[in-house]
Amino acid sequence: MKDHGFSLIEMVVVMAVTGILVAALGYHYDTWTKRYAVEKIVKDLYMDMMYARMMAITGSREHYIVLEDRSYSVVEDTNDSGEHDAGDTPLPNYPKQFEHPIQWNNSGNALTFDKRGLMPKWRTIRVTEADADFNCIKVSLGRIIMGQYDGTECQAK
Repeated sequence: MKDHGFSLIEMVVVMAVTGILVAALGYHYDTWTKRYAVEKIVKDLYMDMMYARMMAITGSREHYIVLEDRSYSVVEDTNDSGEHDAGDTPLPNYPKQFEHPIQWNNSGNALTFDKRGLMPKWRTIRVTEADADFNCIKVSLGRIIMGQYDGTECQAK
């Protein structure tokens, strides 16, 4: 009668193949999680910008997205000054923090949505991690578009 089982050589081969697969998948998993984190930042910022625009229209009051290097806040112009200042109130649950830094063009760190939900100055905001499918937002007078930064500008996807 023959014993049924694995030989030592078969076990070593299976362990070697398993080790190679774990190493390769671990590298891809790390890359995937970084891409996911960048896309989450961009999508959250996009949703909050749309929310600020909607709140500006429905409340007939300016709203601002205040950008910092690793965070942002949605702020309501509660004192009706027409400018972002110390008298403005951040909305609850802000600021939002994230691990990857962001960059934006134009001076100042506040994006203004007027009472009609329009933003007078165009902006491009991008997460410096450039390998994700969505890593930038292009904002113009009446549009907010997510895309991928190609080295010179944000291309809509």
